[in-house]
Amino acid sequence: THRSTQHDKVITSIDWAPNSNHIVTASQDRNAYVSRPAHGAHGLETDHTATYVRWSPHEDKFVVTSSAR
Repeated sequence: THRSTQHDKVITSIDWAPNSNHIVTASQDRNAYVSRPAHGAHGLETDHTATYVRWSPHEDKFVVTSSAR
């Protein structure tokens, strides 16, 4: 089990970009974070629970879905 230092609620999705070694996470705390081991993280806040994240095939962008209707 790993505990995130960025999120303060349950992580709902995680994806890894193997070529760039970046990780993107989504959480019930309404945030998505992009991190690279040993380099820190950058955040994106949404209006609702972030439920799903995935990198694009070229690893230059990612998608975040939320619980918004």
